This record gives sequence, structure tokens and C-alpha cells, in this order.
Amino acid sequence: MSVTKLAQRRGTILDEIMTFHRENLPKIMREIPLADLRALASVAPPTLDFYAALKKPGVSLIAECKKASPSKG
Repeated sequence: MSVTKLAQRRGTILDEIMTFHRENLPKIMREIPLADLRALASVAPPTLDFYAALKKPGVSLIAECKKASPSKG
């Protein structure tokens, strides 16, 4: 079977990732109490204001550096 036909039958790597998380999310939610998640969020570093960054004069650059792409496997 060709790689293309196999990919069409099985879906993409991203489809597999989504399936994994859909199946495991209920278990994760039972194991990590909401109060713990809120506590972690309260000490997380502040987020960046995306819109304000784009409004600044000059060149704006949006980049993402990754070791590998989930869609490439």
C-alpha cells in the first residue's frame, strides 16, 4: 500500500494526536484537580499581548521554533 493511501486510511499524525487526547482527557481531568490547575495558572508567567505587539511601529515577526513538526511525525 502506498504511503498516500495509508495516510488517507489512517489519517494524519495530528489526527492520531487528537484521538489520543480525546481518549485520555477524562482520565487526566480526574487525576489533576481543578484547584491544582488554578494554582499552577496563578503562578505562571504573564502572557504577552499579541495585539499590542503587532501594533508597535516597525517590523513585527512571529516565529515558532520546534525540534520537529507533529504533522511530519
